[in-house]
Amino acid sequence: MRRLYRFESRFTEEDTERIMEEIEAHLWESAAKYAEDVDYVEFIDDDGFEASICSLSEIELDRGTSIMNSIYGEGTFSVRDVTEEIIMERHEIRCPEEKTRNLIEGLIERHLDEYLTKDEVLDKISQLGIESLNKRDYMILES
Repeated sequence: MRRLYRFESRFTEEDTERIMEEIEAHLWESAAKYAEDVDYVEFIDDDGFEASICSLSEIELDRGTSIMNSIYGEGTFSVRDVTEEIIMERHEIRCPEEKTRNLIEGLIERHLDEYLTKDEVLDKISQLGIESLNKRDYMILES
């Protein structure tokens, strides 16, 4: 099952650049290959720290977490499933750059278009009422 995850760090963009300059070639190659294989958007949050939103399977999540632990160190970032928050329209993307916010919204739209389930739409109705549904939600219920 593919879900939406939010990775957050306490690294600034400068911190990340410094770390990436110092990593071993095999880790760099592994990270680059992983980045090619998954749908994600990196951004700087309102607090100035590196973050990302990713559409990942469990295997991709495990692989990405392992790569990040190898590069940055265990416990230096957090990851949480934000799928339900996004479906219920409770997840706030705090990103000062409009262009990047648009990329994040595009990723979310692609994910929901491909992976939103009837059960998730029914959960939305149960929690927020039928008036909370959007066009996509209705299309999922009709399919």
